[in-house]
Amino acid sequence: MIEQAIFEFDELATCAKEDLDDEMYDFAPEFRAMSRSLSALHHQVIGKVAFVDSRGLAFMRRAQQIRFVIPFFGLIQAIDEACRKGVSG
Repeated sequence: MIEQAIFEFDELATCAKEDLDDEMYDFAPEFRAMSRSLSALHHQVIGKVAFVDSRGLAFMRRAQQIRFVIPFFGLIQAIDEACRKGVSG
């Protein structure tokens, strides 16, 4: 799920940046930052049998504010919930 969300944010940032007239253009740097944050999380969980971070995703508050421009918001919401509740196996 994390790898998919990274891909989606990278694609969204690329599309937003290419269309200067689109309202999404201004969000491109935030999408890139969210992708980098997920990449860091991915590195944290690789090789672990269990993972929990009760804080969840660091950018989740901002993502909720702009959820109307994130078509895969449900995916990052699921990742955030998994972080907060923990996963194993």
